[in-house]
Amino acid sequence: MVKRSFILSTLAVLEVWLWPVFFWDLYRLEAYLKARRAEGGSGLVGYAVARNGRIYITLDVREDAKDPCDWTAYAARTPWEKLDPDARAQALMARAGEGFALFVLMMGIGGVLAGQGDAIAGLPQVMLPP
Repeated sequence: MVKRSFILSTLAVLEVWLWPVFFWDLYRLEAYLKARRAEGGSGLVGYAVARNGRIYITLDVREDAKDPCDWTAYAARTPWEKLDPDARAQALMARAGEGFALFVLMMGIGGVLAGQGDAIAGLPQVMLPP
């Protein structure tokens, strides 16, 4: 909301025939500030009056909004503090067994498609890393 003291001090300086221009711009400025408050925006708005009665916005700073591409919810900014080297090695070895089992499965499917289904019986059923 524009302060009354600003309006009165501006009217004291402006010529009388420029008052309608000033009041019209004041009306539009109030509508802009009201719309900005309605959309939830806060920040800083600066405005000034020219000699011809026109109001100009000189500063329009909005508050910082949350970054829509913020990846810190999914990955830490300092992963080296959260990962223990021994725990990382154990996790990799646990996943290595899954990878080997998938490799054996693909070899078996490839053997069946190539017509060598009887060779599948000789493949190990489950293989764990050492």
